[in-house]
Amino acid sequence: MKVVKNALSEDLCFYSFNEINKLKDSPVWQSSTAFWNEGIRECISGSCIVTSTSDEIKKMVLDQIQNHLPSTVGDISVMFYIWQPYSGISKHTDPGYSFAATIYLNEYWDVDWGGIFLYYNKKIDWEESEEEYMTDHNNWKVVVPEFGTMVLNNDETLHMVTPLSPLSPELRYTIQIWGHS
Repeated sequence: MKVVKNALSEDLCFYSFNEINKLKDSPVWQSSTAFWNEGIRECISGSCIVTSTSDEIKKMVLDQIQNHLPSTVGDISVMFYIWQPYSGISKHTDPGYSFAATIYLNEYWDVDWGGIFLYYNKKIDWEESEEEYMTDHNNWKVVVPEFGTMVLNNDETLHMVTPLSPLSPELRYTIQIWGHS
C-alpha cells in the first residue's frame, strides 16, 4: 500500500469535484448495491453512487499520477464515486486487478464523519484464522481522507473503508482507478 500526498494538483481536484457536482442531477449514476459483490458489502447498509469520468478527466488524472502506477498495466478505468450515508466497504484485497487507487476530493474531512480507509500493513498468512489479523492492532494503519491524496494498492493489501456517518455534513467524493491486466 502506498499513500501519495498531493498526487493530483489542487486545480485538478477542484475541477474534478465541480464535474461530479455537475453530474449529480444526471441519470448517469449506478448504485454500488447493484454491482458490488456481497463480500465487500458485508455489514455495510449504505451505497455509493458511481459513474465514469469523461475521457478528458481520465487523461488529466492519469497524466498526473502515471509515475506512481505500475508500468505493466493494460486498460485503466477511472470513475467518480459519491459516498452516501452508511456507505463503506468491508475488508477485501482488490483481487483481479493489477492495482486499485483512491484519490480524495473533499477539501476537508473530519475523522468523526467516517469514511476512513484502513489497511493491514503486513502480509497475511491466509492459513491462519481471521481473528489473528483482525485483532492485530499493531499492523492496522489508518488514512483519513485528505484533499488530493492517493492511496494505491498494487499488492492486494487487505483494506476497508468505515461507513460514512449519517450525521456527516458532507458526502465523500473520490476518484477510483483500477488497472486491468
